[in-house]
Amino acid sequence: MLHQVARFSSVVPFIQEVAPGELLDVGSGSEGVASWLGPEWRVTAVDVSFAAIGAMAGPLAPANRKVIGDVRDLPFEDDSFDVGLALDVLEHITAADRARAIDELVRVTRRRVIVACPTGQEAFAADRRLAARLRGRGMRPPSWLIEHEANGFPEREDLEAWLAERGRLRLVANENVRWHELLFRFEARRPGSHLSRMVAELVAARVEARGVVRRLSRIAAVATQGPRRSPWYRTIAVLDLAG
Repeated sequence: MLHQVARFSSVVPFIQEVAPGELLDVGSGSEGVASWLGPEWRVTAVDVSFAAIGAMAGPLAPANRKVIGDVRDLPFEDDSFDVGLALDVLEHITAADRARAIDELVRVTRRRVIVACPTGQEAFAADRRLAARLRGRGMRPPSWLIEHEANGFPEREDLEAWLAERGRLRLVANENVRWHELLFRFEARRPGSHLSRMVAELVAARVEARGVVRRLSRIAAVATQGPRRSPWYRTIAVLDLAG
């Protein structure tokens, strides 16, 4: 819901900076970034499973193609895609495999690589508190949060080390940690989850809406990121590959 909107709305602008073409969405889950982009993008989604886990679809068409695969061994030829995206993927694999995953994403991409994930100890501590809070209420944390606990988060400096020598790199701070934590707690309760879905659907409407609805949805999209100050939950690495 709003967490999903916060994720997608933060990376879509970096995709749209590139002339439309072929996009690889690694770790898409059942509802990837394709439905937040226009039909000018041909999207291939890759994941180990596309089982539905309650994610909200965007307002547009889903991926053109879905392929079962692993980011550490992508089943594509070199330079197959204009843009390669790994959104909130690295925290779901072991630290020892992350550099290999980056190598694979760069290998199959010819123009721009976008890697976005939670980074740093403050972000990790926030997710550990969220998991502990759920357990304290007798609830099992969602599988993605359990994987966060098991694998930990890379550091911002890790992203720079893996990517900086491959082209022109930008590192963009994204989503306030405290806001991330408050939003999760709000959505974990039934009244909050219903309101969250309503606002998320308003944000989704911005893709095709006009006038007042479009302005309101733009405000709501910005609000999902929380205050624009540190500590930050996620880092977005935008790499334009060297020729």
